[in-house]
Amino acid sequence: MRPLHYIPDYCKQLISHMSQGFSFESFASVVGAGRSTIYDWARDHPEFQAAKDEGAANSMKLYEAMMIKGMAGKIPGFKASACQWMMEKRFAEYSPLKDDGTLAIFNVNSCDSKQLLDMALEARKVKKEDEQKRISKSISEED
Repeated sequence: MRPLHYIPDYCKQLISHMSQGFSFESFASVVGAGRSTIYDWARDHPEFQAAKDEGAANSMKLYEAMMIKGMAGKIPGFKASACQWMMEKRFAEYSPLKDDGTLAIFNVNSCDSKQLLDMALEARKVKKEDEQKRISKSISEED
């Protein structure tokens, strides 16, 4: 049965789900809802959106840690190109598109673990700065 109503306990469940590396979208199958329904919940319930954001950060951390271990040779059979593809698809910060819409191509196979970590930290810094600008703009528009 598809739940038609949002339940606040979904926040904890969503964070746990995404912290294991699963996507926001796949949470819909956990609660028996459609993807559009959980997007509606995120739009309508700020605490659910906050849980989505926290889960996404935890998921990114999990995958970055895996990427760093793999690049350091600690994961047998690790495929850096597959990891690069997955990161680009899962996390906008890893997209090969620059702000002007052009491609910023790099070969992850030519990077060592420190370079990958530096790129991940820079991507997070840029995202945080963009979020701070968006919030500042929103506050100034309210005044």
